[in-house]
Amino acid sequence: CTPSQHPHTTDSLLQDIENSLQQFLGSPQSGRVEGLYLAGGMALTDGISEQATQTTQIPCCLLDPFAGL
Repeated sequence: CTPSQHPHTTDSLLQDIENSLQQFLGSPQSGRVEGLYLAGGMALTDGISEQATQTTQIPCCLLDPFAGL
């Protein structure tokens, strides 16, 4: 599936990521975010890690729990 097939869902995910980051970074205990790992159903959307990186300006990559098995 591509982002163009599910634009509202992809846009919602990117907005949720951005909102969560803003909330985390606004807390007094927050530290520096070096990167983000995406996992789960929406993480399988083609190009989502690149879009998330572009949206957040933080390197994002897919987490594959089965890699190396």
